[in-house]
Amino acid sequence: MEDKGDFISLDKKSLKALSSDSRIKILKILGKKKRATISQLSRITGLDKSTVYAHIRQLLETGFVKKLDGNNIWVYYELTQKGKNLFYPKNKFLIILSSAIISLIISLVQLIRYITESISSDGLVRSTKDISVLYSGILFFIIFLILLILALRVKKQRR
Repeated sequence: MEDKGDFISLDKKSLKALSSDSRIKILKILGKKKRATISQLSRITGLDKSTVYAHIRQLLETGFVKKLDGNNIWVYYELTQKGKNLFYPKNKFLIILSSAIISLIISLVQLIRYITESISSDGLVRSTKDISVLYSGILFFIIFLILLILALRVKKQRR
């Protein structure tokens, strides 16, 4: 498998590794837990430790998972960047953030349009019959806030 920026290409070996429901489940668990031992994965998946180890070995060979070396008594495994890219593509954050900025711009344009339509040429405030411009401005601002929160969550998940 090659990881070229936002583009992921999978070779035959990687596709074979991803063709197992058990290996996909292990990848998802590691995506949520960040790291786990064979025993923990065995307990969560309900598979024998030897079966989990065989799946982990194949995921290690394809570069989706790495073994953590350290001073721990237990051997931990976690997703590599390639493994993380399967669940959290790099460009997801940028797409959501761009959509949020576009929503903010539309919101500001609509709110400015409403304000300028509400003020007459002599500077007096007049009632505007088209309140939908104000509502759409507020709606796009709410969409902006939701997308901004979502983008920050995606960025936090990638760490």
